[in-house]
Amino acid sequence: MRKLFAILFVSFFASAVFAQQDTLTIVQQLIQKKKYESAMNLLQCADSNNNRPDYVIAKTELVLNYFVTSIMHQFFALKDLKPNEDVDDYRGLSGNYSLIYFAPDSLLKRLKTIYPDNYLLYKTLGDFYRSVDNNYGNWLSDSVLDYMYENYDIAYHHGVFDEKSLFCLGYYHLLNQAYEKSIPFFLKSLELNPQNADCHYNVAYAYIYAEKPDLAVPHVKKSFTLYKDNNL
Repeated sequence: MRKLFAILFVSFFASAVFAQQDTLTIVQQLIQKKKYESAMNLLQCADSNNNRPDYVIAKTELVLNYFVTSIMHQFFALKDLKPNEDVDDYRGLSGNYSLIYFAPDSLLKRLKTIYPDNYLLYKTLGDFYRSVDNNYGNWLSDSVLDYMYENYDIAYHHGVFDEKSLFCLGYYHLLNQAYEKSIPFFLKSLELNPQNADCHYNVAYAYIYAEKPDLAVPHVKKSFTLYKDNNL
């Protein structure tokens, strides 16, 4: 009897895991097809109470990257696009959109208390604050960049980062005139994306103020080439 119960439990658990993976796989397929509103609707159905870290992370990435309308980054509108359309074609324009209330900051903070060792939650919360800064500056809070840094830094020290979070860590130190501290983050970000003109420019800036102009020269040249190639 115990053996049968164990088999049933394992089967149920495996089914739940595969179902979650299948849902997130379908979401990624919808995103690739630019069906952003449909992807969010699927995620909402799968986790209506926002209790699953993977789903809340997926929702947060979705609204931050593909919103057509944002109000204080607490209300978002998404839209299913045609293959030849882009989010920027609609962002900031009036339209007949369905707004949803989704507050990434409060949700991610709550989940961090439940899953303190899930460092992707910290990194995603850092992404949220980065997006707030990009879209609103310090209008919503004077401490946005501090919140971003705090979460990115914790995630980084537990091996969770990407080129953008590394760039932001470097840029935070640069803003605080900690030039030597900023350089390793910029260089690590460039390892992941050597074609980032802004990163080359900022690491050159840091080298100059760290009194290492010789090391700045190749990055100045590279940033100029990339800006020119991209007509920036």
